[in-house]
Amino acid sequence: MNLPALSELIMFDSTLREVAKDSAELTLAIHKAQKELEKAEANNNESDITFLLGYLGNACRVANLPSDSIQYLERAVFRSKTTGDRKGELVNTIRLAEARKYNGEHAVAEDILRSVLDWTNDNGLST
Repeated sequence: MNLPALSELIMFDSTLREVAKDSAELTLAIHKAQKELEKAEANNNESDITFLLGYLGNACRVANLPSDSIQYLERAVFRSKTTGDRKGELVNTIRLAEARKYNGEHAVAEDILRSVLDWTNDNGLST
């Protein structure tokens, strides 16, 4: 899999919101990741599927495709939970909260983040 690092395609605007440095490049990366996801699903490659769902969720959020972002990230959270990948579940849940925030669902985003905070407190992951 040869996808560009999202950190190379994204910057922060004056309001500290993540935006694409070049919309066309970000769109190209999304299309490439979607093709890679199809391959990973055909081969039932669980780790690649979860990675690609998270990648697509982040990329779509920045590309102002919040519905797609939420869909990908909800799938990533579900897959992480079902495979016992606690780190993936935590990371993708935080990403999902961010996608909900970008979609104007601030109360939902806050609830998601509070559940993450509760989970980290309950599991001794906070300081």
